[in-house]
Amino acid sequence: MGRIWSCVFQNTNLVVGLDHPIHLHGHDFHIVGTGFGNFDEEKDPLSYNLVDPPLRNTVTVPISGWTAIRFKAINPGVWFMHCHFEHMPPC
Repeated sequence: MGRIWSCVFQNTNLVVGLDHPIHLHGHDFHIVGTGFGNFDEEKDPLSYNLVDPPLRNTVTVPISGWTAIRFKAINPGVWFMHCHFEHMPPC
């Protein structure tokens, strides 16, 4: 508890060409970065906003892009993280 967690969501656009709203239960998180194309773990963190990043519990991952979040795990338990779309095959 109290550990800082970082997570990068990559939207590959392989199945559905949509922005994806990702929601985390039990915590709010800071949106520290977003971009298009594949996330580059050496280059992209250099542009993170670590001064005044927005605090949310849902973030949009752009089509063919990525979004990076950070949060402090201060709420014990198991918490669900999910996309707010139902991914159903076409009828």
